[in-house]
Amino acid sequence: MDNEPAAKPSYFFTIPDTAKLIKLRAENDELFDGRRTAAKAAWSLILREMGLEGKVTTEQLSKKWENMKKKYKELKFPPPGMEQEQRITWQWYGMMDKVLGDQYPSSQVSTVDDPFSCLPTKKMCLSQLGNDTLELIPNGLLLDNSEAVAAPAGDDSEIGMDGAIRVMKPLDMNLEAEMDNLRRERLGVEREQAEVDRERLLLVRERDLLEREKVTVKTDKAQLEKDWATVEQDRAAVERDKLSLEKDLAALEKEKLAVTRERERLKTAHGKKVSHSEADSAAHADRQKLRSLFERLLEKF
Repeated sequence: MDNEPAAKPSYFFTIPDTAKLIKLRAENDELFDGRRTAAKAAWSLILREMGLEGKVTTEQLSKKWENMKKKYKELKFPPPGMEQEQRITWQWYGMMDKVLGDQYPSSQVSTVDDPFSCLPTKKMCLSQLGNDTLELIPNGLLLDNSEAVAAPAGDDSEIGMDGAIRVMKPLDMNLEAEMDNLRRERLGVEREQAEVDRERLLLVRERDLLEREKVTVKTDKAQLEKDWATVEQDRAAVERDKLSLEKDLAALEKEKLAVTRERERLKTAHGKKVSHSEADSAAHADRQKLRSLFERLLEKF
């Protein structure tokens, strides 16, 4: 147990970090299509744009968002009597409501009190959507954006609670199957188009990141070239100082040689002077001896 590494402390999100997380998550909402790989790639992109690589993992970032979304839903639908009190105490409620307000409307339409909402019908209604296009409406419900058509003679019809006339026409089974196939194909094409759009958005964001990195590399390269030019100037100055030092050393060598020669000359001159002095002493001694002998001879005579 003592050899187990200590757990890495969680990153503390600052106020700018949290605000940027909400903003980027809203801007990249179309990348979260329910697939795990797409979500991981989207969180990686958000992590890079936040500049938190190496500090936070994509799992931690996703968990942070889920916790904030959970708290928002708790405040969006609080217990009775706690509505305004809880909303004021959380500073991110306003931003989260702008991002998730459409997904969690505070008032939702309910059909529980409608006595006719739970009554099924065995007929299939046709509603005119414009340009003579007929749309299938299951269970006899009329679409919000549809127009009711007058029931021609001989066709089954019924009047709903809103006064609109639902026209029931017999449908051919082959036509119904073909329309179902067309709907499925259209949904498939729409899903593929949405996937292509998400991939394109992801590529655009990746390209923008690459462009920013390219600009950073160019800036670093320019700074490196300036530093290199400074180094070259310093190297040239060092070379000049080296040449000047070599010249000074050569001059010192010449002066040293001249001093050596002068010293040898002085030694030679001093030696000669000493020799002359000794010779003069010897001659003086000889003269003294001759003088002494001469005086002795004079005494004898």
